[in-house]
Parts: sequence; structure tokens; C-alpha cells
Amino acid sequence: MKTEAHTVTDAELTEQSQSGSMAAFEQLVRRYEERIFRFLIQRCGNHEDAQEITQDTFVKAFHAMAGYNPRQVFAPWLFTIARHKCIDRLRSRGRTPDGALPEEAEMNMADPAALISKAEEKDEIWRLAKKHLPAGQYEALWLRYVEDMNIEEVSRVLRKTKTHVKILLFRGRKTLARHLDGRTPATAARSTAALAPATELQRTLV
Repeated sequence: MKTEAHTVTDAELTEQSQSGSMAAFEQLVRRYEERIFRFLIQRCGNHEDAQEITQDTFVKAFHAMAGYNPRQVFAPWLFTIARHKCIDRLRSRGRTPDGALPEEAEMNMADPAALISKAEEKDEIWRLAKKHLPAGQYEALWLRYVEDMNIEEVSRVLRKTKTHVKILLFRGRKTLARHLDGRTPATAARSTAALAPATELQRTLV
């Protein structure tokens, strides 16, 4: 039998939170805390910062809940807050938010989500992404394949047009494919078997 935590939707919890239910908001925290932290640790690269920004994100969300539009999907709204908090932290330390950090870009894979889910490939993929992609592409990739957001939701978080998001994903995929090809023949063979054909990449830009 499913528990209440699995049956209550985000929309119901946000509506209850807007009505003053602290229990409902705490349920949202439990539901998203780990996901927000994983996004931030990749973005900020610092465990302590990621923990603090995760807490700041939920504090900000709680205070902003009265103005939240319940017709809006909750996850992109929350990730937008987290991203802005991270950018503020980077700027306060004199770091450029869109510098060497990778953007969430789609990888040149027929089924990127399937490849990322493989333990033996996942760490290598994200290591290459963090090393070689600009910040926008890395964020787009993370939101698209780890958080399973669609293009519209990613565009909302990054505050870019859907076309811009598609271009970020395309460029990131292309860059990662190039670096995947540079690995050892055996490892590269496993990855290139999952690379998307050029025609599929072109379709993402239509």
C-alpha cells in the first residue's frame, strides 16, 4: 500500500503550504532536498556551499510561497531559486557564474538518459561535462537528464528561450562526443555505440 508521501502531488502540497500548512511544506522539503543538493554540488563544486544554498533555497521558497502560481510546475520554480542562490554565492566570491563551469548540455547519445544511468559511464560523463562544458550547457544537461525536465521547464529555470536551450544542448552534446571519442578504444566503443546520429541532433534544433 502506498504511503501518503507517494500519493500527494506537488500541486496539492503547494496549495496546502499556501494555506499555512507547515507539514505540507516540510513534505516538499523532504521530496526535493536531495535533488536540489545534487544539482548544487555539481554547480558549486563545494559540499559546504551546496548544503548552505540548499537550506537558503527552501527558506526563500517558503517566504515566496504566497506568490507562487499553483498552475506552475513546482520543480522548475524551485530549481530556479536554487540556481539564483548559487549564482549569488559565486558572485559574492568574485567568481564568474558562467565561467569554467559546464552548462547542462545534451550529450551526443541516442538515449543520453540511459547512458547516464549506467554506473560505469555516469561518473565519466559528468567528469568530462564538468571539465569541458561551459556553465549554461552543463546546467541544461543536468536538468534535462538528471531531473528529467522537458525543454520548456529547462528554459524556465535557465530563463532562456526554448530555442536557446536546444542550442545549448546541441553544442554540449557535440563537445562531449568529441571528448568521448578521445578516450581509450574500448571505453570509447561503449559510449559511441549510444551516440545519437547527426540527423537526430539536427531534429532537436527544429
